[in-house]
Amino acid sequence: MKKLLFSIPFFLLLISTPAKCQYFTFGTGFKCSVDSTLEDSYTNAKKQIAATLADLQANGELYSYDVDYHKDKFDDAPDSTHFMVMMYALEETEFKTTTNAWEKENPEVLKFLTGVCPSRSDEKFGERTSFLPIIRHPYAAVDNIEHIDVMPDPSLEYNIVIDYTSFVKPEGVEGHTHEIDPKSLNFGLAEIGRLMNLHAGAGIPKENINIVVAVHGMASESFLNNEAYLEEHKTDNPNIALLEELNDAGVKFLMCGQSLGSTKKSELLPFANITFTAQTTLSEYQSKGYALKVIKNND
Repeated sequence: MKKLLFSIPFFLLLISTPAKCQYFTFGTGFKCSVDSTLEDSYTNAKKQIAATLADLQANGELYSYDVDYHKDKFDDAPDSTHFMVMMYALEETEFKTTTNAWEKENPEVLKFLTGVCPSRSDEKFGERTSFLPIIRHPYAAVDNIEHIDVMPDPSLEYNIVIDYTSFVKPEGVEGHTHEIDPKSLNFGLAEIGRLMNLHAGAGIPKENINIVVAVHGMASESFLNNEAYLEEHKTDNPNIALLEELNDAGVKFLMCGQSLGSTKKSELLPFANITFTAQTTLSEYQSKGYALKVIKNND
């Protein structure tokens, strides 16, 4: 169980807030074969399960979910692919009902996973409950905390400018690189969502949370519209849904013109606004009193 928990790129922060919704984290994990010829099949399985769960969420039958796969190392299988379907649920029966729903809707996907994955586990990850007050992406979740001694002042304006250069490197690439893993979510975006959720969860009104993101470097790739992303990376942009949710929540994205190179404005998502440089964006907003937060890769 511990090995499975540490293999999930799932970061939950503790926050000072009374309990809101008592959602537990559940997951169905498959330990699968590492086979490059199965890459498209794993991608297709991910898309089909995610589409079913998205419909359930839209109908109010599911709070939040994530479907992903990645190479992993287990004690009994050093080279495996870990395929995970994760969701939040009020209780185990709700998790089982939702799991049965996606399995019933995707019998061929389940047959494929069962065939190439010798091990499966359906588990509840701990007893701590979480909630997502504004951004619903699961990696933006925050924990319910009891016995709070100090809370932030909800009457203040919380103005934050983010120096944002985060991107996902291709698997196995170390150090500085100009390559990205185009099929993976840029997890720095979930960190922006979590930052907003932490403030909202602490009782700060949404209208008092103002976040400006100065995007530069390889992070700019995440902001290509799907047509441009497909042309460049031969796959759909996995960041669009979360970026749209952040934009709808009021996050402002300012793109560094110096980092865009030959990328045209028409190739960017409509809410990605181009500035002369991220450096003047950062200095301008700090001059206005915005607190600086840095989100980058840990090289």
